[in-house]
Order: sequence, then C-alpha cells, then structure tokens
Amino acid sequence: MIRAVCFLIAACSGLAEARTAVYVSNAEDGTIGVYALDADKATLTPQETVAAGAMAMPMAISRDRRFLYAAIRKAPFRVVSFAIEADGGLSKRGETPLPDNMAYIATDPSGRFLFGASYFGDTVSVSPIGADGVVEPATQSLATGRNAHAILADRSGRFVYAANLGADQILQYRFDAATGALTPNDPALIKTDAGEGPRHMVFSPDGRFLYVLTELKGDLLQFAIDPAKGTLSQIAAVSTIPSDSVPARIWAADLKITPDGRFLYASERTASRIALLTLDPQTGTPLLISTVPTETQPRGLGMAPSGHFLVASGEKSEQISLYRIDGRTGALSLTARAPAGRGANWVEIIDLP
Repeated sequence: MIRAVCFLIAACSGLAEARTAVYVSNAEDGTIGVYALDADKATLTPQETVAAGAMAMPMAISRDRRFLYAAIRKAPFRVVSFAIEADGGLSKRGETPLPDNMAYIATDPSGRFLFGASYFGDTVSVSPIGADGVVEPATQSLATGRNAHAILADRSGRFVYAANLGADQILQYRFDAATGALTPNDPALIKTDAGEGPRHMVFSPDGRFLYVLTELKGDLLQFAIDPAKGTLSQIAAVSTIPSDSVPARIWAADLKITPDGRFLYASERTASRIALLTLDPQTGTPLLISTVPTETQPRGLGMAPSGHFLVASGEKSEQISLYRIDGRTGALSLTARAPAGRGANWVEIIDLP
C-alpha cells in the first residue's frame, strides 16, 4: 500500500499523539481519509489519504479496533482489509472478493465474521475474518427482498437484522456465532408501511430497541426487541423532517445514537441537514427537536465513542464537519471543518487502543 504524502509535517507529528482517529471513505477518489480528532481543541486534522479502490464506500471497524474494512462497490466487488497502526494510520493487509456490490458491511460481536448487504443484488452475506484480521471469502449468501440496505447483529450476537428498502421490510435472522450461519427467525420478517424504504439502523445501548431510518419518508421507526426470540415489534414512528420544510423529495441517509442512549441524529440529503431527536429514558420514544444545516448531500455520520462529537460528510462537499454535542440538550455546534475527497460518504471514528 502506498500512503499519500501527509498534508503538513505538523499534521504527521500530530498523528502520533492523536488518541481519536476519524476515517472517511471517498467514493469518487477511491480513497480513505485519515484524521485526528482533538477533543480538547475540538478540531479535525488531516493525517493521510490511503488508496482503497474505486467506489470505496461502506466501512466497518473490527471489534478489537485493530482493523478497518472497506467495501469496494465497483467490479470486481471486494473488501479491503487494513491494519490500524498505533498512530491511527492504515496499512493494507489484503483484498477479498465479495459475493456482490455491498451497500453496507458490519462485524458481529465476536469479531469473527463480516456481514454484507447488497442493494443491487438483493442479498446478504457472511464472510469469516481470519486470525490475522483479514476477511476471508464468503461462506454464505442469502437472497432477500428488494434492495437490502443494511445488516446488523444485536449485542448478544444471537440475532441479525437486515433492512430491505425496496420491499419495505426488516428481515429477522438467528445467527450461530460458532459456524457463522444465518437462518430465518420465526417470523422471518416484519413489514413497514408501504413506501417507507427502511435504510439504516441503530440499536439502543441497552439493547431493548432497534431504530430504523426510512429513506423515502424520513421516518424514524422504533422497534421493541424480544430478548428471548429476537423478534421485532414496532411501537413508534416519528418523522425526522420538520413539518414546515418538507423537501420535494425526501432522501434520508444515515443514523447515529449517543452511547448514553439519550440523543439520536439522522441526516437528510435533499435539504442537507441533520435532525436531532431525543429518546425517552424509560420508553425509548423518539421526539424530533431541531435540525441544523450541514455538508451538501450528507450521506455519512460518525459518532465519537465519547458521545461528545459528531462528524458529517457530504457527497457533494469538499469538506467534512465536526460538531460538538451538548451533553444536556444534544444540540450540535460546529467547531471545525476539514478538507475531504470527492464523494465523501462513510465515516468511522475510534479511540485508538
């Protein structure tokens, strides 16, 4: 792997001192930008730009924070495995074929498997992760409803959920962490209202709820999770779009939740804004509070592990934004911007081991 020259010598020295690293995939450039997040100064400092492959988009971090995985959405479809160095830099370790064009990837809680969801292929897949941290060829690929857009395992590692945007449904699976096998749960799916277009998902930190952002209506759907069966029950639906400024085309994108489970953020690309929702501490019920303007066409959001900062990328912007999160209200305040590559979309943030 060839690393790009660092932006500044000072930035390079800062990488060694950084304890929080931010990674942004740039689809049109085929790169991943590496940044240092300084919590004391509330700044983002570019560190390096790493070649990944044309249409590098969804990323995932290994559970031990030692590896970053990036899916390449231009044929041949594959996943690139990077080691995360002590200073936060990336070193390529391998490339592995994927069964299809993956719009989303995620690791299971054991850290031994990588899930993929293919929007154009209408499939989900399971790929083992080797002892060396490199992804291995997929051992399972399952047909789904139209447009699989996200896949996540719950914190127990026993259940997996996949959002199907085109079929307006959430698939429910049982997962065998010993073999990596996905099998349909009973029931195998739960339907959403027609035309919702379920896209991205997050779990509440206590594992009681699954929140799903719908791309076509901009609704946030709240599902209760049966802890024994792993099945979902919808209990609430709240719009993330202010009623007085609904765009001609709603195009919701990403969803992030604070580690304390109090605040949730959703991006919408047509109006280029981020919505803040509060979550009731007892019931988990969401409530839309406000929206803030952000980078143009914000496809990706990243939540710092501390819950004190949010990073937003815009596919039509040449910069990314860093926001401080008010611990009392959840309000976002812009503290810094940093240059980004073309087609910036996915954001991952980690505290370095």
